[in-house]
Amino acid sequence: MWCKTSLLLLICNIVVNTFAAKVTWLPNRSMNLPGNYKDKQLPCSKQTVVFPESIQESVKIYSGFAASEIILPNDGEILFDEGEIILGADPNDKSCDDRDKYSYYEDNSRGSWNQPDAWSSPKFNKATPDAERIPCSDDVVVFPPGSQFTIQLPNVIQYVKEIDISGEKMTTAEFQTRILGQSDENQQFIFGIEGYNSVYVSTKSCNLRSGCPCQENPLQINCALKYCPVPRCSNPIKPVGHCCEICGGSLVFDITNSFSIKKLRELIRSVMGDDESRFDYHVGMLPYANPGEGTLSPTKKYQVIVVEKGEYTGASLEVTNEIGYQLSSDWVEKEKTLLLSGTPVSEAGLGGKIFVSVFFIVVFALGSVYVYYYRPSEFRMPDFRTGMARGFISRLNRRTDSVVSLTRRDSTVSGLSGSAFRNPLYSSMRERVQLAESVIEE
Repeated sequence: MWCKTSLLLLICNIVVNTFAAKVTWLPNRSMNLPGNYKDKQLPCSKQTVVFPESIQESVKIYSGFAASEIILPNDGEILFDEGEIILGADPNDKSCDDRDKYSYYEDNSRGSWNQPDAWSSPKFNKATPDAERIPCSDDVVVFPPGSQFTIQLPNVIQYVKEIDISGEKMTTAEFQTRILGQSDENQQFIFGIEGYNSVYVSTKSCNLRSGCPCQENPLQINCALKYCPVPRCSNPIKPVGHCCEICGGSLVFDITNSFSIKKLRELIRSVMGDDESRFDYHVGMLPYANPGEGTLSPTKKYQVIVVEKGEYTGASLEVTNEIGYQLSSDWVEKEKTLLLSGTPVSEAGLGGKIFVSVFFIVVFALGSVYVYYYRPSEFRMPDFRTGMARGFISRLNRRTDSVVSLTRRDSTVSGLSGSAFRNPLYSSMRERVQLAESVIEE
């Protein structure tokens, strides 16, 4: 009997670990990653690699790295791998034909556990809130081998299924020992709570029919580090947990004891039908009643977010609205909150364009009628040439504190300076001014 129970637990453990999502830490200061360069490309042999003036962490240049030159920082530490590093342009390298002369290295390695866009996972999509783009309690956290980084751990306890550092799986105690014993490793961990590890490895799983939140102790995401593009819709929405406004639909509701997360997902897929591949959607339990205040929710709330994978057309609004309509009354305890982002920008501006066009047509028609019935007996065009010439000479003769100044032809202009520029008409303008001054003196 004991053997059968042990075998069953072993099988269950294997199944859980097989289906657990892997969440990988992205920031890495390796020079072999395209994302660490300004143009998001690895340098070619004809480019000069330029470091920032100062780097905070040591950077390792691996064997086989090739560039024309390397401009090192004034302050920092550069480590060279054993092997060959090639400097000098390769005349046969065709990949450099359309590239700039310089390739700028950017140190993106230092980050915090709760910063946006720091983690990658197959389970993330466009609809996933930033608050859930972090390791959840049933995820495997992966720090890739060969990566170089410094990470600030969270300031509250977070639970994960497993910790994998460079292929080595660690328990909570082993991870604590790894942090306390680190010295000059390329992978540095900083305690979020002074002298205390805040990331715990736990094998417990969520077995509730209603599902569970991402973490028992939710993190506040630092949205100040997030770049937000301009939404292409007339009335963008900001679902709970998102740092940016988006185009799509959001549905929030309180759940009852009869609610089933499995049946909700089945309902969403049935509403989408054959068009499911056109959409990204997210279903998650909200940990807060008031996200800004950080108070725990007395009731369980769920949020459904639907967006379109490609260009926004408004189809996601129809799907979200239909999901809300078909929600079983047995699942919803109070009321539902529906947020819809409106029409695409191209269609939203169509009415304005039509109005402006009609306005000018009416003005042109009225103007034509006026000219036809009340046209003047004589119309004389003013001589702009004389006025322009006089005004031009007059303005040049005045000496004022102008914001824009012209530089001398023999002056040195900094290539990146915006305080001066070379005027190609400087000589001809100067001769005209001198000629005008001599005529006035006579």
